[in-house]
Amino acid sequence: MRILLIVAVMLLAVAGSAVELPDPQNTVNDYPNVINETTKQTIRTLSAEIHKLKSVNFKIAIVMTTAPDDPYVFGRALYSKWDLGNAGMVGDRGVLMIVSVFERKARIIVGEDIAFVLPSSTCEKIEWTVLSGMTRGDFSRGVLLGGVAISDLLLKDWPKMDRATEGGIDWADAFRKFLALFAVSLMLTYVVGGGLSMIAAIMIGGLFGYVSLQLVGMVIGGSLGFFLSLGKHSQ
Repeated sequence: MRILLIVAVMLLAVAGSAVELPDPQNTVNDYPNVINETTKQTIRTLSAEIHKLKSVNFKIAIVMTTAPDDPYVFGRALYSKWDLGNAGMVGDRGVLMIVSVFERKARIIVGEDIAFVLPSSTCEKIEWTVLSGMTRGDFSRGVLLGGVAISDLLLKDWPKMDRATEGGIDWADAFRKFLALFAVSLMLTYVVGGGLSMIAAIMIGGLFGYVSLQLVGMVIGGSLGFFLSLGKHSQ
């Protein structure tokens, strides 16, 4: 029994050292040849558009198995070998989708500089989308669903995130803060017995402050408007 155990461990060790990372062939690297040409061409078109508009290197690798490695570990090693994040671009902007035929698993590897667009929770949802498309062995459908989902996020949702993070004003959020400022100005005016001029002073100060420093500026500007108006009211 002990001899069998030793032999089993040796076989596992040999299998573990036999993992070979393939070289890239194309945008869709279909090593077991399970994806139809229509799907490959669609993904190539999407990848080219993503690269052109967002400088993101997007590739897909379909392998028969990642054993003995976990698909994520295998995908991370492949991402590094292919240098997806630094292929003549600024920052780590790569996306690699791994599909393992034998294990029926999909994993998405994302570069650090675009992880805010494709966080782990979003990647998990897309991975499940890929798996749902492969339920009857239709790997082409699963890969297509995953590729389209990734491209939609990079090409459609990313611009919205850019506007929210590049120092611009989120008008929906600004409107909510405007209503909160108005409610506070009414309450303060009522408490101190002020009038419309006090409400106007708080609102104007808060709005100017928001444009300059957003929430902090709104608080400072509104406070200045209130105290200036309070001083005139007390006189």
